[in-house]
Amino acid sequence: MSSEPKALQKIQPASSPFNKPSADVILRTSDEVDFHAHKIVLSLASSFFETMFSIPQPASSDPTERPVVKMVEDSKTLDCLLRYCYPVQDPFAPSLELLDSVLESAKKYDFTETIDLVTGKLCGFLFTNALSLFAIGCRHRNEDLAIRAAAAWRTTKSPKKGSGLFGGSVDFHAHKIVLSLASSFFETMFSIPQPASSDPTERPVVKMVEDSKTLDCLLRYCYPVQDPFAPSLELLDSVLESAKKYDFTETIDLVTGKLCGFLFTNALSLFAIGCRHRNEDLAIRAAAAWRTTKSPKKGSGLFGGSVTIDDEALLANWRTSWQSAKFSHTLISQSYTSIMKGRISAASFFRLLKYLRDGHSTTFSHPTPGPASNATPPVPTSVDEIEQLAKDHPFDRPDADLILQSHDGVSFRVHRALLEMNMDPGVSNRTLDSAFEGSVESAKDSSGLPVIKVKDDSRTLGLLLRLSYPPRQRDTIPDWNLDKLGSETSLRVYEAAQRYGFSSIPRAYWTRMNQLLSDEPLRVYCIAVALGCANEAQLAARQLAFSNLRDMYCTEMESLPVANYYRLLEFHHSCQATIRSVWKKHFSPNDTESHAKIFGLGSMKTVPSSPSGQPASNSSNAAIFPVGNFGSADPPISHETNPSAMSFEWLDAPGVNSVHHGIWTALLEREVTTATKTRASNLGGHNIGWKAIAQTKEKVESAIQQALQSLIFEA
Repeated sequence: MSSEPKALQKIQPASSPFNKPSADVILRTSDEVDFHAHKIVLSLASSFFETMFSIPQPASSDPTERPVVKMVEDSKTLDCLLRYCYPVQDPFAPSLELLDSVLESAKKYDFTETIDLVTGKLCGFLFTNALSLFAIGCRHRNEDLAIRAAAAWRTTKSPKKGSGLFGGSVDFHAHKIVLSLASSFFETMFSIPQPASSDPTERPVVKMVEDSKTLDCLLRYCYPVQDPFAPSLELLDSVLESAKKYDFTETIDLVTGKLCGFLFTNALSLFAIGCRHRNEDLAIRAAAAWRTTKSPKKGSGLFGGSVTIDDEALLANWRTSWQSAKFSHTLISQSYTSIMKGRISAASFFRLLKYLRDGHSTTFSHPTPGPASNATPPVPTSVDEIEQLAKDHPFDRPDADLILQSHDGVSFRVHRALLEMNMDPGVSNRTLDSAFEGSVESAKDSSGLPVIKVKDDSRTLGLLLRLSYPPRQRDTIPDWNLDKLGSETSLRVYEAAQRYGFSSIPRAYWTRMNQLLSDEPLRVYCIAVALGCANEAQLAARQLAFSNLRDMYCTEMESLPVANYYRLLEFHHSCQATIRSVWKKHFSPNDTESHAKIFGLGSMKTVPSSPSGQPASNSSNAAIFPVGNFGSADPPISHETNPSAMSFEWLDAPGVNSVHHGIWTALLEREVTTATKTRASNLGGHNIGWKAIAQTKEKVESAIQQALQSLIFEA
């Protein structure tokens, strides 16, 4: 044993109950985590420690100093070992590998009762990891465990060659009555008469898409047998998906309850699972658990090390931080986990971040219902409407020389030469036949025209063809708004045009999108990602650099993958850091109070003027000017001698970002304050000041744009 050093470096305390001040010995693990333990507990549980503590130790100069015992075990192993010794709750669902390590340590330090307890836990893996358990039994010379594992493997149903145990399929011999009682899906399936088999002893085979682990776990929850032992979070996710698909009602509730056991160890993963399955109750409970989690230090148990508890001040800062110096320290980064990828949408993550900041309850897997929006009118849905469109102009001309038939059977009479004009002229020898290569060409129809069957549905094919013809009093892409540009049908048309080489349509599409980019860059970004257009997504991301992205939402985020949104947030954070860095080179944050607010110490607020024309409030958090009625981007100078009558409403116009608002308001405030002090009879001097501000503004924005060019964004 050694004495505890005066100054601990990189030493982290263990989680409760191994951080109590009543402890009288410290066990320090190989990964530098201190477990504050009690000699009496260790002595009662282990003859090794009983002997160690009975040996007299040299007196310490500091009687309050606890002796330190350096251990070769890591923190996970020691935490699990001690929990089995202490009168506390056993570790939740330890893995087979962890139990193996704990058993080794228990034998080394002679924790007799713990050895029996861990061996019992290992037996829970008999029918799921029999071979691994056999290896563990042999390693520890535990013949009883090895024999039981070998017997379990031998009595396993004889799998077919290449079964799931060896990489292929597994046959589960089940009972119709059990499946029918547990699942309405199977009840309906088995109620349908089946053709008689030539062999009455032959059992029907139902092919399942689930793997053997998922199906084994699902069936064990249905059968009156012992539940699966300590299934992982990923396995429970798969089981829940299958239980919902086959309508195992009771199993859904049972698995959901099992998932809740991970609330305070894997809250973010549980949130993703709740959103994926549209289980609002589970998602809300997981979000609440994460929000109430104490602010973890970097490398804490939530991210791979030991859990530490910080004070409420740090917790508040963690919840509200948005523009931290390092992205990894922000609420965004700490609330994202890789399991969210493919499970939740950008909108669900947006609602999670909003909830973490303000605590207001909401729905996570889908938006809260609101008033009906002015959506684009739906495309025709009935067969009669679609077929009628196929007979209208331009598909009604007798000089058509080709018929394109959608996969749902609607025929469009078209002109081969006209469609080929839409193809990229840079592609040599590109013809309509090569564009529709892979489609099926059938015999000629009754009119003698050749027929090509394509893979697209009639709605997609009809709109694609109309856009390929000269317009005739119909809306065209240059007339579309973002609602129509981002509609499901329009996206399918764009993809079809790309596939067939109709380059005129994508060109017109992005010409229109670029016209709308400055108005709604986030929507353009979402649509660009949906279409796989990386360059356009990058342009939209750069446009968002000057926006308050934190509070921006659009309906397209409901289908935007969360990984793309997370990369956008990370890029936006880099842009904001770059912008602030450039500004600091031109302005001192100590110039005015407003300048200080620009750099994260507050926010600018306007206050209404009193009847006397003076500000109605002297709050240090408010600007000293009232709001007027200027509508231009370059506000005129008031002819009033009182500078406080100037308006700053133009700064709140759409498209003016929050940081621009602060910097230029601060400069104007300084100019107006100067004019007030000199009691100028006119504002000629102030006009010169405004011109200087405009020149500075242009200079700074140019520097910002140059700095942003160095940032690389991958959509």
